Amino acid sequence: MPRPSQPTMTTVSMMCIRAQNVARGCRRFNNSSHSIQGTIPFGGNGVKVSQYAKLERTFTEKDVETFGTLIGDTNQIHLSNSTTTNWTDNIPGAQQLESVGLIRWNDDGTTQPLVHGMLVASLFSSILGTLIPGAVYRSQSLSFRAPVFVNEPVVAQIEVLKVREKSRIGGVVIVCDSKVMRGDTECITGEAHVWLPGGQAGE
Repeated sequence: MPRPSQPTMTTVSMMCIRAQNVARGCRRFNNSSHSIQGTIPFGGNGVKVSQYAKLERTFTEKDVETFGTLIGDTNQIHLSNSTTTNWTDNIPGAQQLESVGLIRWNDDGTTQPLVHGMLVASLFSSILGTLIPGAVYRSQSLSFRAPVFVNEPVVAQIEVLKVREKSRIGGVVIVCDSKVMRGDTECITGEAHVWLPGGQAGE
């Protein structure tokens, strides 16, 4: 019997069936925590240039606290701080950080936590790992262009730029443009190279 914390085979099978039995064109893939939309086929069978997938996410203060604890990042710009603690006096360059928009004050005198850039960028892995089980990252370039604060909706999107068949090891390697948008603002841009061991290039 599966452990309670794990999905049963029936649940996993139903998720796969919903993802595969969709009309051509834009697809939607749902799991328990988020919904991915786009045209990249489930499993990577038939993947081709210009296909895309996107995911909307809003990070909470709890998300940021948990991630910071997990990786041991105690940087106070990722925490909610009060003016009464004079915490900015203890951060070299606090005024410069505020001047470029990396420190944001709420009306109640607390700071709005800044989401870790790597946490936001992990949405690319979430998209690929959910749509294409077994996908393996080979590389990912990242440019952090604008901050993301807690409780701000963002949209992560990948678009296939190249598909290369790998005859020696099997499957395909896809090269994807990757970006995170907050409205019309680019927050993160980059390029991902991902191996799809069971993937096949589309016609």
